[in-house]
Amino acid sequence: MSQLFTIDFAIVAAYLLITLIVGIHFGRGITTMREYVIGGYRRYSVVILVATLLATRVGGGATFGSSEKIFVLGLIWFTVQLGVPIQEILVARYIAPHVGRFRNKLSVGEMMGDFYGRPGRVTIGIVGTIKCVGSIG
Repeated sequence: MSQLFTIDFAIVAAYLLITLIVGIHFGRGITTMREYVIGGYRRYSVVILVATLLATRVGGGATFGSSEKIFVLGLIWFTVQLGVPIQEILVARYIAPHVGRFRNKLSVGEMMGDFYGRPGRVTIGIVGTIKCVGSIG
């Protein structure tokens, strides 16, 4: 079927249109970058924030991707994945307690700017852009 307008196209277009309308509706009161970035997170409960983080971390790519890797590579991939909880515990123990000093920062660039000045901000911006372009590619 090489029709220009298919049901699949209509579904994607409707989704994008609804997303645009909702974004415009709820974004009307936002006047600063801080309001945009933070997005009213203080009015959400801890349960909602944890569920959001879990939904981000555990998705189709994580579950099906890991299953595929175990099928292809065997138990070695399973063994490697056992290191993930250890890494999370180490981050929670040694890194998370020090994040509080960046409470008023909106980006990694702002944090690097505090440590290294303008060159740090520019460098992290370039590296972040390259990473994003590479991920998309």
